[in-house]
Amino acid sequence: MQTCNEIANMDVDEHKPKLKIDTAYLNINLTEALGERYAELWMQSKECWQCPLQWVATVDVKKPLLTILTNTTHKTVLSLRAQSNSSTDVKEIWGMETRFGEWGEYSLLVSPGMADDTRLVIDKEPHCSNIRE
Repeated sequence: MQTCNEIANMDVDEHKPKLKIDTAYLNINLTEALGERYAELWMQSKECWQCPLQWVATVDVKKPLLTILTNTTHKTVLSLRAQSNSSTDVKEIWGMETRFGEWGEYSLLVSPGMADDTRLVIDKEPHCSNIRE
């Protein structure tokens, strides 16, 4: 098992930002289901009371995979919004609240228009979740 120091200093894929303390990877993977043009990820930290959701990223079928860093110190509200080919309206298609684990890796598997098929999975278990204890 790697130490916390080794994990913090590991080389990562050039397409991924470097992990920092209190962060985890969130991969957003958009499928081409139902001809959706793009999906937007909106997030809010539960640390911020009554704050609005903020736009974080947009993925589309031309660039269906995007990796961002997410905070692990507080619960996070996730809202996925999508626009279909038949409409200019952007609507929430999926949402949840979760707390990510430090230095973990998660994937949001997005099936636009099929909220039941959109899910958050753990790709790599979090490490050093007790680093402040």
